[in-house]
Amino acid sequence: MPVLKNQKHELFCQNMAIGMGVAEAYEAAGYRPNRANASALKANQHILERLSELQMASAENVVHKVEYSRDYLLDQLEAIRIDARAAGQSSAAVAAVMGQARILGVIIDRREVGDPGEFSEMSDAELVAKAAREARELGIAGPAPVKDEDAA
Repeated sequence: MPVLKNQKHELFCQNMAIGMGVAEAYEAAGYRPNRANASALKANQHILERLSELQMASAENVVHKVEYSRDYLLDQLEAIRIDARAAGQSSAAVAAVMGQARILGVIIDRREVGDPGEFSEMSDAELVAKAAREARELGIAGPAPVKDEDAA
Protein backbone atom coordinates (compact mmCIF):
# COMPACT_ATOMS: atom_id res chain seq x y z
CA MET A 1 0.00 0.00 0.00
CA PRO A 2 1.48 3.37 -0.95
CA VAL A 3 1.70 6.39 1.32
CA LEU A 4 -1.79 7.61 2.22
CA LYS A 5 -2.99 10.64 0.25
CA ASN A 6 -4.31 12.33 3.37
CA GLN A 7 -1.18 13.61 5.10
CA LYS A 8 -2.78 13.63 8.55
CA HIS A 9 -3.86 10.02 8.12
CA GLU A 10 -0.35 9.04 7.05
CA LEU A 11 1.20 10.87 9.99
CA PHE A 12 -1.33 9.24 12.33
CA CYS A 13 -0.28 5.80 11.05
CA GLN A 14 3.42 6.59 11.33
CA ASN A 15 2.99 7.85 14.88
CA MET A 16 1.12 4.69 15.85
CA ALA A 17 3.79 2.54 14.16
CA ILE A 18 6.51 4.06 16.35
CA GLY A 19 4.54 3.23 19.48
CA MET A 20 2.37 6.24 20.27
CA GLY A 21 -1.04 5.60 21.74
CA VAL A 22 -4.13 6.24 19.61
CA ALA A 23 -5.05 9.59 21.19
CA GLU A 24 -1.45 10.78 21.28
CA ALA A 25 -0.86 9.83 17.63
CA TYR A 26 -4.10 11.58 16.66
CA GLU A 27 -3.06 14.85 18.31
CA ALA A 28 0.52 14.62 16.98
CA ALA A 29 -0.91 14.28 13.47
CA GLY A 30 -2.49 17.71 13.84
CA TYR A 31 -6.00 16.90 15.01
CA ARG A 32 -7.72 18.50 18.00
CA PRO A 33 -7.80 16.19 21.03
CA ASN A 34 -10.77 13.81 20.80
CA ARG A 35 -10.43 10.19 21.93
CA ALA A 36 -13.62 9.07 20.23
CA ASN A 37 -12.53 10.45 16.85
CA ALA A 38 -9.07 8.98 17.30
CA SER A 39 -10.54 5.52 17.93
CA ALA A 40 -12.91 5.89 14.99
CA LEU A 41 -10.05 6.86 12.67
CA LYS A 42 -7.97 3.90 13.83
CA ALA A 43 -10.87 1.57 12.97
CA ASN A 44 -10.89 2.66 9.28
CA GLN A 45 -9.78 -0.13 6.96
CA HIS A 46 -7.23 1.98 5.05
CA ILE A 47 -5.68 3.10 8.36
CA LEU A 48 -5.45 -0.49 9.62
CA GLU A 49 -3.85 -1.66 6.37
CA ARG A 50 -1.30 1.16 6.30
CA LEU A 51 -0.47 0.68 9.99
CA SER A 52 0.04 -3.04 9.44
CA GLU A 53 2.32 -2.32 6.48
CA LEU A 54 4.42 0.16 8.48
CA GLN A 55 4.74 -2.25 11.40
CA MET A 56 5.77 -5.12 9.13
CA ALA A 57 8.41 -2.96 7.42
CA SER A 58 9.74 -1.92 10.82
CA ALA A 59 9.90 -5.52 12.05
CA GLU A 60 11.71 -6.65 8.88
CA ASN A 61 14.21 -3.82 9.28
CA VAL A 62 14.98 -4.85 12.87
CA VAL A 63 15.41 -8.51 11.90
CA HIS A 64 17.68 -7.53 9.00
CA LYS A 65 19.87 -5.38 11.27
CA VAL A 66 20.19 -8.13 13.87
CA GLU A 67 21.09 -10.76 11.29
CA TYR A 68 23.51 -8.42 9.52
CA SER A 69 25.27 -7.62 12.77
CA ARG A 70 25.46 -11.27 13.80
CA ASP A 71 26.67 -12.41 10.37
CA TYR A 72 29.13 -9.53 10.17
CA LEU A 73 30.66 -10.40 13.55
CA LEU A 74 30.89 -14.08 12.67
CA ASP A 75 32.59 -13.24 9.36
CA GLN A 76 35.07 -10.94 11.09
CA LEU A 77 35.93 -13.56 13.68
CA GLU A 78 36.37 -16.19 10.97
CA ALA A 79 38.80 -13.91 9.10
CA ILE A 80 40.73 -13.33 12.32
CA ARG A 81 40.81 -17.07 13.03
CA ILE A 82 42.21 -17.81 9.56
CA ASP A 83 44.85 -15.08 9.85
CA ALA A 84 45.84 -16.23 13.34
CA ARG A 85 46.26 -19.86 12.22
CA ALA A 86 48.31 -18.78 9.21
CA ALA A 87 50.56 -16.74 11.51
CA GLY A 88 50.92 -19.64 13.95
CA GLN A 89 49.09 -17.77 16.73
CA SER A 90 47.05 -20.57 18.24
CA SER A 91 45.77 -18.58 21.20
CA ALA A 92 44.37 -15.87 18.92
CA ALA A 93 42.70 -18.53 16.76
CA VAL A 94 41.16 -20.15 19.84
CA ALA A 95 39.93 -16.75 21.06
CA ALA A 96 38.23 -16.16 17.69
CA VAL A 97 36.55 -19.58 17.82
CA MET A 98 35.37 -18.86 21.37
CA GLY A 99 33.93 -15.53 20.20
CA GLN A 100 32.05 -17.30 17.41
CA ALA A 101 30.72 -19.88 19.88
CA ARG A 102 29.43 -17.14 22.19
CA ILE A 103 27.65 -15.35 19.33
CA LEU A 104 26.04 -18.62 18.25
CA GLY A 105 24.95 -19.37 21.83
CA VAL A 106 27.04 -22.53 22.08
CA ILE A 107 28.87 -21.06 25.08
CA ILE A 108 27.02 -19.03 27.69
CA ASP A 109 29.09 -17.27 30.32
CA ARG A 110 27.67 -17.59 33.82
CA ARG A 111 29.04 -16.33 37.07
CA GLU A 112 28.12 -17.25 40.60
CA VAL A 113 27.71 -14.32 42.91
CA GLY A 114 28.92 -14.79 46.46
CA ASP A 115 30.73 -17.70 48.05
CA PRO A 116 29.63 -21.25 47.21
CA GLY A 117 26.61 -22.13 49.35
CA GLU A 118 26.26 -18.60 50.71
CA PHE A 119 22.56 -18.43 49.88
CA SER A 120 21.58 -22.03 50.68
CA GLU A 121 20.94 -21.33 54.37
CA MET A 122 18.79 -18.22 53.72
CA SER A 123 14.99 -18.27 53.69
CA ASP A 124 13.04 -16.83 50.77
CA ALA A 125 12.24 -13.72 52.82
CA GLU A 126 15.92 -13.25 53.67
CA LEU A 127 16.89 -13.62 49.99
CA VAL A 128 14.31 -11.03 48.93
CA ALA A 129 15.46 -8.62 51.66
CA LYS A 130 19.13 -9.08 50.64
CA ALA A 131 18.30 -8.49 46.97
CA ALA A 132 16.31 -5.34 47.86
CA ARG A 133 19.13 -4.02 50.04
CA GLU A 134 21.76 -4.61 47.34
CA ALA A 135 19.56 -3.09 44.63
CA ARG A 136 19.11 0.01 46.81
CA GLU A 137 22.86 0.23 47.35
CA LEU A 138 23.39 0.03 43.58
CA GLY A 139 20.74 2.70 43.00
CA ILE A 140 18.50 0.43 40.94
CA ALA A 141 15.76 -0.23 43.47
CA GLY A 142 12.24 0.85 42.70
CA PRO A 143 9.50 1.21 45.30
CA ALA A 144 10.10 -1.16 48.19
CA PRO A 145 7.38 -3.86 48.00
CA VAL A 146 9.05 -5.76 50.83
CA LYS A 147 9.80 -4.35 54.24
CA ASP A 148 13.55 -4.26 54.71
CA GLU A 149 14.69 -4.04 58.32
CA ASP A 150 17.97 -2.35 57.24
CA ALA A 151 16.11 0.50 55.49
CA ALA A 152 15.27 2.29 58.74
